[in-house]
Amino acid sequence: MKKVSFKKAYGTFLLVMLVLAVASVLYIRNLLVKYEASQPERKVEEQIELLSDAAMYGKIDTVLSFEGYDPGDEQQKQTDISILTQKLRSAVLSYEEQPSVNGVVYNIISGNEILARVTLESVETKTRLIVFNFETWEVRSLEPAIIDKDIELPLSVGIKLNGEALQGTKNTETGMMTYSICSLTSPELTLYDVAGNETKFDSSKKVNTYAYKISAPSNYTVYANEQAVASDVATSAPIADYEYVYEYCPQMPKQLTYDLYFLSNDVSFRVTDNLGAEVPFEIENRTATIEGQSSESNLPEDIKSQIDVLDAAQQWSLFMTDDLKGKNHGYATMNKLLIDDSYLQEVAWKWATGIDITFTSVHKLGADPFVDEEITDFVRYSDKCFSCTVRFKKHMILAGNMTVMDPMDSTFYFVNIAEAGKDPIWLIADIRENVSEGGTENE
Repeated sequence: MKKVSFKKAYGTFLLVMLVLAVASVLYIRNLLVKYEASQPERKVEEQIELLSDAAMYGKIDTVLSFEGYDPGDEQQKQTDISILTQKLRSAVLSYEEQPSVNGVVYNIISGNEILARVTLESVETKTRLIVFNFETWEVRSLEPAIIDKDIELPLSVGIKLNGEALQGTKNTETGMMTYSICSLTSPELTLYDVAGNETKFDSSKKVNTYAYKISAPSNYTVYANEQAVASDVATSAPIADYEYVYEYCPQMPKQLTYDLYFLSNDVSFRVTDNLGAEVPFEIENRTATIEGQSSESNLPEDIKSQIDVLDAAQQWSLFMTDDLKGKNHGYATMNKLLIDDSYLQEVAWKWATGIDITFTSVHKLGADPFVDEEITDFVRYSDKCFSCTVRFKKHMILAGNMTVMDPMDSTFYFVNIAEAGKDPIWLIADIRENVSEGGTENE
């Protein structure tokens, strides 16, 4: 048997070891290549390439799912898809992982704007050489990065989406407006106020506002920087003086409170009244309250031709001192001027049938029972309702020839009532006594 020399055996050993080493290196290299290829980032890069190619040919709807996007208008949806397509064409796209409990999610971004999201799912895991875990990833979804959020703003502040004013929904609990923002790309949001001020909106930054509270009747007009403030940004409350008139004349004014927020402190106000005249007022601590109605000094001719206001007021005065002729202490006569089932009719009936009327002092009327007659402060609320102030003194002679001048100074509210089968007539809806300094005059 021929002996193999040591050198030859050693050389053969080295050669075998070299082959094994090269094979091991190639195997490990192959494993590393496959390991790198199995990382989710490679799958994301594939999707970015698909998305870029689709955008180049205007076919992003073949790779992106738009099922979850509903701006409420199909034309708007197509416009937004076109805008996203243009951005994807011109963008240098990158990606970053987004923390999520629903799979592995990556944002596809251009600069600081997220344009799409890809969600991956691991469907298989294999281990090689103990330390290498190979995962097989599948794309669960590739969707546009839909911006869908609600923004709540004061009534006096609105928001524009890409230059178009949005319609909001009023939250009756908070008194705020809620605006739904739905967009495929980062929208350009602009805030604007009732005075015409505008500012770009960035949800990451605080918006400085300047608050004012202006209260005025609903038939007055409030202007901010010469912009008429719409009444729908105000809260409404009934006015106590019209409590018993609203039922018959819903057009009666209410007191509006404008909680106004401005984007600039450079704001000026003016207010015009129910006659269109400018009203003087002062703002203290950013608050102003304007009440009452501006009136005309005399009754218009069209009202005079339809109702004798002075006679109606004098009948009420006579009724209250048991001097009006007719059944039930004059109630039958007075009732012709009252609205059926109204509060004032109830007051009159209780007076006519109650015990208090029997305690009216024994008296007689003077030869000229009414003096110093005056009708002023006419206010027309609508063609069906007006008010005016009636003043006069009623000459009464008590026992022992003592003369008493019973003053009338009250605001009468008249409404035009049309009963079935009859012509409309003016009836008294309410009477409000005006506070006077003098009280009853005696002679």
